[in-house]
Amino acid sequence: MKSQYYFAYGSNLNIEQMANRCPLAEPVERAYLANFCLDFKTNVRGFGVATIRPEYGSYVEGALYKITQDCLNSLDLFEGHPTVVPLFVY
Repeated sequence: MKSQYYFAYGSNLNIEQMANRCPLAEPVERAYLANFCLDFKTNVRGFGVATIRPEYGSYVEGALYKITQDCLNSLDLFEGHPTVVPLFVY
Protein backbone atom coordinates (compact mmCIF):
# COMPACT_ATOMS: atom_id res chain seq x y z
CA MET A 1 0.00 0.00 0.00
CA LYS A 2 1.38 3.41 -0.96
CA SER A 3 2.42 5.65 1.94
CA GLN A 4 2.85 9.38 2.41
CA TYR A 5 4.19 11.70 5.08
CA TYR A 6 1.89 13.53 7.50
CA PHE A 7 2.82 16.43 9.80
CA ALA A 8 1.07 15.88 13.14
CA TYR A 9 0.50 18.56 15.78
CA GLY A 10 -1.93 19.16 18.62
CA SER A 11 -3.76 16.06 19.85
CA ASN A 12 -2.22 13.95 17.09
CA LEU A 13 1.06 14.16 19.01
CA ASN A 14 -0.49 11.86 21.63
CA ILE A 15 0.86 8.46 20.55
CA GLU A 16 -2.08 6.47 21.96
CA GLN A 17 -4.67 8.74 20.32
CA MET A 18 -2.84 8.65 17.01
CA ALA A 19 -2.64 4.83 17.22
CA ASN A 20 -6.41 4.68 17.74
CA ARG A 21 -7.12 7.08 14.88
CA CYS A 22 -4.87 5.31 12.38
CA PRO A 23 -3.19 2.12 13.62
CA LEU A 24 -0.95 1.80 10.56
CA ALA A 25 0.70 5.20 11.11
CA GLU A 26 4.44 4.96 11.78
CA PRO A 27 6.17 7.77 13.69
CA VAL A 28 9.27 8.93 11.80
CA GLU A 29 10.78 11.85 13.73
CA ARG A 30 10.18 15.17 15.45
CA ALA A 31 9.52 17.94 12.98
CA TYR A 32 9.06 21.70 12.80
CA LEU A 33 6.86 23.63 10.39
CA ALA A 34 8.51 26.97 9.68
CA ASN A 35 6.57 30.21 9.25
CA PHE A 36 3.40 28.90 10.90
CA CYS A 37 2.08 29.23 14.44
CA LEU A 38 -0.27 27.17 16.57
CA ASP A 39 -3.71 28.71 17.03
CA PHE A 40 -6.91 27.63 18.76
CA LYS A 41 -10.44 28.04 17.46
CA THR A 42 -13.90 26.93 18.48
CA ASN A 43 -15.61 24.51 16.12
CA VAL A 44 -19.35 24.51 15.39
CA ARG A 45 -19.89 21.97 18.16
CA GLY A 46 -18.41 24.41 20.69
CA PHE A 47 -15.16 22.52 21.26
CA GLY A 48 -11.73 24.13 21.19
CA VAL A 49 -9.50 22.74 18.46
CA ALA A 50 -5.90 23.32 17.49
CA THR A 51 -5.10 24.64 14.05
CA ILE A 52 -2.16 26.35 12.42
CA ARG A 53 -1.91 29.60 10.54
CA PRO A 54 0.85 31.33 8.62
CA GLU A 55 3.09 33.60 10.70
CA TYR A 56 6.48 34.59 9.38
CA GLY A 57 9.33 33.85 11.78
CA SER A 58 7.32 31.38 13.91
CA TYR A 59 7.27 27.61 13.87
CA VAL A 60 5.04 24.76 15.02
CA GLU A 61 6.55 21.75 16.74
CA GLY A 62 5.16 18.42 15.68
CA ALA A 63 5.99 14.97 14.45
CA LEU A 64 6.33 13.41 11.05
CA TYR A 65 4.41 10.18 10.48
CA LYS A 66 4.39 7.79 7.55
CA ILE A 67 0.73 7.02 6.83
CA THR A 68 -1.44 5.17 4.33
CA GLN A 69 -4.39 6.59 2.41
CA ASP A 70 -6.69 4.75 4.85
CA CYS A 71 -4.95 6.57 7.72
CA LEU A 72 -5.45 9.91 5.98
CA ASN A 73 -9.13 9.12 5.39
CA SER A 74 -9.52 8.24 9.08
CA LEU A 75 -7.78 11.45 10.18
CA ASP A 76 -9.89 13.54 7.77
CA LEU A 77 -13.05 11.98 9.21
CA PHE A 78 -11.87 12.64 12.78
CA GLU A 79 -10.95 16.26 11.94
CA GLY A 80 -14.18 16.87 10.00
CA HIS A 81 -12.51 17.45 6.64
CA PRO A 82 -13.91 18.25 4.19
CA THR A 83 -16.97 19.82 5.65
CA VAL A 84 -19.83 21.72 4.09
CA VAL A 85 -20.50 23.60 7.31
CA PRO A 86 -17.83 26.12 8.40
CA LEU A 87 -15.70 24.34 10.98
CA PHE A 88 -14.67 27.42 12.92
CA VAL A 89 -16.58 30.20 14.62
CA TYR A 90 -14.58 33.43 14.60
